[in-house]
Amino acid sequence: MEFTVIRDDITRVKADALILPANAGLVIESGVSKAVFDAAGRKFLTESCHKALKDARGRNEAGVRGLPEGSAVRTLAGELPDTFVIHTVIPSWKNGESGEEEALRAALTAALKQADLIGARSVVLPLLGAGSRHFDSVTSFTLLSGVLRAYEPAGSLAEAAICLYDTETCQRLKALGFTFPERIDEAYVLAHDETLPPPAVEVMSSAAKSAGAAGKALQKQAGETAGEIARRAKFMHSQARQASFDFQQHAAQAGRDAKFLANEASRAFHEAMKNPQTKEYAKQAAQIIGEAALGIAADQVLRKALGAASKIIRKKK
Repeated sequence: MEFTVIRDDITRVKADALILPANAGLVIESGVSKAVFDAAGRKFLTESCHKALKDARGRNEAGVRGLPEGSAVRTLAGELPDTFVIHTVIPSWKNGESGEEEALRAALTAALKQADLIGARSVVLPLLGAGSRHFDSVTSFTLLSGVLRAYEPAGSLAEAAICLYDTETCQRLKALGFTFPERIDEAYVLAHDETLPPPAVEVMSSAAKSAGAAGKALQKQAGETAGEIARRAKFMHSQARQASFDFQQHAAQAGRDAKFLANEASRAFHEAMKNPQTKEYAKQAAQIIGEAALGIAADQVLRKALGAASKIIRKKK
């Protein structure tokens, strides 16, 4: 069966049935159990659990000590947005070698079968076993997701959602590559943490909000810094283009000047070759031009050319 993962307050999530971790006597506990009982109406859900346990004993599904691990019963959901609460008895983590993983799988499977029996199309569940039952959160997630993938509904059950709550679990799962929508944040979690005295809740909630604001400010600053870098890069690119254009212009002018000088040198060479007195110097000039073509240093060629030209001029005089 397909399932999704969300981060939210499970008492606000609407589904046909909410799967709740329970003890053998279906007695209210701390954490998610207390939150669900309070949201449903503590008196209503407590009385519903007493009746469900009594009915289970009448069917010999429960003993004097209550329901066995791996079993599940259902009650109405009271004031919750769900229709039913399915109470499933889960084990406590001991050492990983006492069958607790198999018992957790059995508890979820029993809850899903209850959902099938009541015709539910959707269920939502917390990380069963994590928290007061001391299962590692990632271990719990791995076990539960494995059961959900393998489960083949016998009825209309088609949707399941694992609802995360605390920040640490969310961060650990993200580090493993999981992504999921988050409808609550750390400030919400702290504001609803009843283990903290009211002043501490306010301080922690305020600190979380301040941290969030600081994070947004840093993002804005980073964005502005990136924008400044982009503007500088654009300016430097413009300067480089201008320099390239100027170089091309100078190179073109140098080419034109070189062509003019080459024409002048050719004309002077032909004139010198016609005169027996300057013919020898013209040959020297031709040798210099040949050296230039072979890559001899420009300044050496220039000095030799000037020297040859001076001799030609003196000879003409």
